[in-house]
Amino acid sequence: MRERGQFKSLIKLAVLLTTVSISCVLLITGCHRDQSKDPLTAEEKAWLTTNDGKIVLAHDPNAKPIDYLDDKGEFRGIAADYVHLIEKKLNFKFNIVHIKTWDAVLKKAKRKEIDVLCAFAKTPDREKWLLFTKPYIVIPTVILVREDIKETLTPDKMKGMKVTFTNGWVTDEYLKKNYGYLDLVPSIDETNAMNTVSLGRADAWVTALTVASILTEKHKITNLRVAGEVDLEFKLAIASRKDWPILNQIMQKGLSLISQEERSAIFNKWIHIEVKRLISTKLWLGFIIAAATILLIIITILTWNRTLRRQVGQRTKELEEHSERLEEMVEDRTKKLQDAQEKMVRSEKLVALGKL
Repeated sequence: MRERGQFKSLIKLAVLLTTVSISCVLLITGCHRDQSKDPLTAEEKAWLTTNDGKIVLAHDPNAKPIDYLDDKGEFRGIAADYVHLIEKKLNFKFNIVHIKTWDAVLKKAKRKEIDVLCAFAKTPDREKWLLFTKPYIVIPTVILVREDIKETLTPDKMKGMKVTFTNGWVTDEYLKKNYGYLDLVPSIDETNAMNTVSLGRADAWVTALTVASILTEKHKITNLRVAGEVDLEFKLAIASRKDWPILNQIMQKGLSLISQEERSAIFNKWIHIEVKRLISTKLWLGFIIAAATILLIIITILTWNRTLRRQVGQRTKELEEHSERLEEMVEDRTKKLQDAQEKMVRSEKLVALGKL
C-alpha cells in the first residue's frame, strides 16, 4: 500500500511538472509572438515602403501544387499561399508577373528583370546570383516510367535509358553533375516531360513527387508508375537577387511570421489527398529490421522467462525434496532418541529392582 501511494504521488508530480512546462512554453511562445509582430528594422520598413508594388515576383506557371496558373490565370499553389501571407503580415504587395515557361523565368531573373522567385531550390551555381531564405517546402524526387517497365530503378540502373527532366529545374543540374553518363533528354516543362515518357519518346522522367501526382491526375495519364527515388529533395526557398541583401532579410522575416498552424493548413489544403507518398525500399528495410529486432527482444524475454520459471520450478522441487529428507531425518533421529530414552528408563527400573 505504501508503494502504491508513492507511485500515485510520482504520477501527480509528473503531471504537475508537465503542466508547468507546457505553460512556460506557451508563455514564452506568446511573448515571442508578441515581440515578432513587427520584426522589421526601421531601415527594412523604409525600404519596403519605397518599393511597395515594385518588387517583381515570378513563379513556375506549371508546377501544381507548388506554384502555377489556374484556368482563370490566377497565381495559385502552396507557394502562392505563402506569398499572400507574407504580403498580409508585412503589409505590402509584390508585382506578381506570369511568364509562360520556367526557362523564360530563369532567363529574366538572371537579367534582374525579376527580383524574387517564390519557390526555388538552392544550388552552388544559383548562389552565385541569388540569395536564399531557409527552405519552407521539402519534396522528394522520384523516377517515373511506363507500366511495362517493371523493375525498381535508381539512377545507376538507368544506363541505356533515355531520361527526361525539366530544363532549368534543380533536377537538370543534379543529373548532369552526378549522372552525366546517362542519355539525358531535357524537356521544356513538366507536362512535356510527362508526355515524352508516356508516349515512349523517353524511358524515365525524374521530377518532384507532387508535380508527378498532380499532372498525371490532371491529364488522365494512367500508364506511368513510380519506379524509384532519387537521392535528392526539392528544398524550396524564396530566392531574391543578390545585389539586394535587404530583400532577402525581409523575405526571411516574413516567412518566420507564418505560424505552424498556418503552415499545416496550407499543406493540408494542397497535399494531403492528392499525393500518394512512396515508401522507399530503404524505409521498408528499416521497418523490417525494427520489427525483427522487436521480435527478437520479445522471443529473448519469453525464453528467459520460461527458463527462469523452469529454474524456479526445479529449485522449488529440490527444496521440497530436501525438506522431505530433512523431515525423514528428523523423524528417524527422533525415533532413535525415543528408543534410547525408553531403553534407559527400563535399565534404571531394573537397577532399582536389583536385577542388574
